[in-house]
Amino acid sequence: MTMSSNLFSYILKQNQWIKSDEISIDDVAVLVDTQRDIIWYYESERSTARTKFEARGLLTQLKEKYVPYKFKKIDNTSPQDVLNEIETLRKGRSGLKMEILGKKIHDFSSVLYSLNITAGLLQVLTVFFLALTLSWQESVNELSFLAYEVNYIEYVGYIDILSFLILVSFIVFCITSFFGLVTRLSNFSRVSIILAIVLYLALIYIRIGQLYLYFEIELPNLIIRADAFRFFLLGGEIILIIAVLISLSSSIHWFRKGE
Repeated sequence: MTMSSNLFSYILKQNQWIKSDEISIDDVAVLVDTQRDIIWYYESERSTARTKFEARGLLTQLKEKYVPYKFKKIDNTSPQDVLNEIETLRKGRSGLKMEILGKKIHDFSSVLYSLNITAGLLQVLTVFFLALTLSWQESVNELSFLAYEVNYIEYVGYIDILSFLILVSFIVFCITSFFGLVTRLSNFSRVSIILAIVLYLALIYIRIGQLYLYFEIELPNLIIRADAFRFFLLGGEIILIIAVLISLSSSIHWFRKGE
């Protein structure tokens, strides 16, 4: 890793500035520029408000050490060698130079948020498909209870469509949780893991729970008790609505904040 000879980097650790040749995505750092007599101040995208507050308070230590130096915050207008140095320091910390869809992995957060939003919208579609069963016609069978009489092949296809939608979202959340861990988006990754677990339970519920609804099979039709099916439907709707609310609200929030 090539470092500039006139730029010296420090990061804030345990309330003091420590010389370092690596910057993580939650660090606050400074570059001492001996050529321009400037101390460049840098805040990583995931540095906390507390860390930023502590760093600004401890800048006085550097001011005492580098009395003639000016302080400037790094932005897009900073000199190119300073920006290059920051990029080099960031690469040194992550150890990852992988690119995904043309984006460097530490800048991939917006794609991850978008994937979770897409998975959430798929769950909205799943909830809609579940709700379609409310249009099924009820009938009173020979034992005098309300029942649904549906085509067995169509019913199996319906369950397969629901399972497929849930499975796709489950895979998406597994992928985003993995890359969330890789890119150190810890809160995002935890939420994705929770959503993957919720959808795994939903998949088991749909695939296995519906088998207990069979009351009588008279091919090509299947008879299902209406009260049992409504209870099954309510459980599925609750699980999926929870997943929808968590995935959409959290992902949209992070997407807007750029966290």
